[in-house]
Amino acid sequence: MIAGILHTIVFHRALGLVRPKDKDSELFEITYVSLKILVTIYIMLCQV
Repeated sequence: MIAGILHTIVFHRALGLVRPKDKDSELFEITYVSLKILVTIYIMLCQV
């Protein structure tokens, strides 16, 4: 359990400040939130 808590703290600090951006869908009349950091994390995980 301690390892999980420490992992969460370290992972959160590694990401730094996250700034969400509103995006408008081209197909639907909705607006959603996009995080560029998620793409970066996905790329980092795929390289492991």
